[in-house]
Amino acid sequence: MKRSKHLLAWLCPLVLLMACCIPSVRAAGTEPGVYTADMVVSYYNPDTGTVDDGGTSNAALGDGMCRSATNKTCLVEVDQNGSVWITVRLLLQSSCKDVALYSRTGYNSYSQVSYEITSEDAGTDSIDYRIKVVDVGTKLKASMYVTPMGRDVLWYLYVDTATLTEGSGDFVVSIDPDAGQAASPPP
Repeated sequence: MKRSKHLLAWLCPLVLLMACCIPSVRAAGTEPGVYTADMVVSYYNPDTGTVDDGGTSNAALGDGMCRSATNKTCLVEVDQNGSVWITVRLLLQSSCKDVALYSRTGYNSYSQVSYEITSEDAGTDSIDYRIKVVDVGTKLKASMYVTPMGRDVLWYLYVDTATLTEGSGDFVVSIDPDAGQAASPPP
């Protein structure tokens, strides 16, 4: 017993010294850089489990509609100051209008955020919406008026942080991750 106390008294300062000397490592995707990742979508509110736009309660149909309106991949940009932007590519945009994006602020609470359109592609019928968020894994809400349905559709989405991969794919990059400054806007 006396020997284990002596060993413990010797190990504690050593462990503390090692902990102080090892540099901290941030979670993947929070390092400055440009990433692509999978965008997870759900027709159901992640907090309440309900459908919030009065539409179908058929999970497969609702989630299928959300997936058909949201590109599987998104862009994540993190500058040198730790500011995070997510670019969401929405599809079927020729049949939609009045897009609104929201960022989760608490349990079942979302605040509308402003966005910048970084790209439009008539060939894929898509528009890229870039928003600033507090964290890569922030839950988002989207809504838009779908003309063929004659109503607003509302759904939820978030970045699957486990799928973050360095690179920009075919997205427009708006930061210079090395300088922490916004890059010149595309012509």
